[in-house]
Amino acid sequence: MLKIIFAAISLVLGFALFIPYCVGIWKKETKPHLLTWTTWFVLTGIGFYLSFTSGGGAGAWPFALQSILCLAVVVYALIKRERNIVRIDWIIFAFVVLVLIFYVFTKDALLSAVFAGLIDSMGYIPTFRKSYAHPFQEPPLTYSLSLASWLFSILALSNYSITTLVYPTMLVFVNGGLVIFLLVRRKALKPAS
Repeated sequence: MLKIIFAAISLVLGFALFIPYCVGIWKKETKPHLLTWTTWFVLTGIGFYLSFTSGGGAGAWPFALQSILCLAVVVYALIKRERNIVRIDWIIFAFVVLVLIFYVFTKDALLSAVFAGLIDSMGYIPTFRKSYAHPFQEPPLTYSLSLASWLFSILALSNYSITTLVYPTMLVFVNGGLVIFLLVRRKALKPAS
């Protein structure tokens, strides 16, 4: 029963993290990066499949929810014709495709989960890059809620193994790193009073 409660909290937080992001989009303060969100859409979908098929149970559902919500952001970014794409963004996206190919041919869930977690983490690079110059275009609350959602997802796992733990654990750390980065950059760029 406790696992279901943790999964429900993770799902609520996973949904809630998109609220400040969508508000920022609505106010034209937040500008999603197309390849970052496409990376997250694909990899969280893979994360759901790998966690679920490895016995993750209810702890796998936050991957499914976030994959669907990331797809919504991808569609928005496509409609708005995201143009701020540089070579490193394409390189990272190529790695996403390689993870898919790797899993299809090897069916190695552990290595696929490790690669998916690493590449998902690399998928944050375009957002870090963009946020260095424009830290106010990303809401720290979104990534704080994401960190909390992944923590509860870990608590909700039915089966603790490296395969089920590696990816959400990486997401906890990368989201925490992005929150700290955004707050530090905002403080550094805040006009002196």
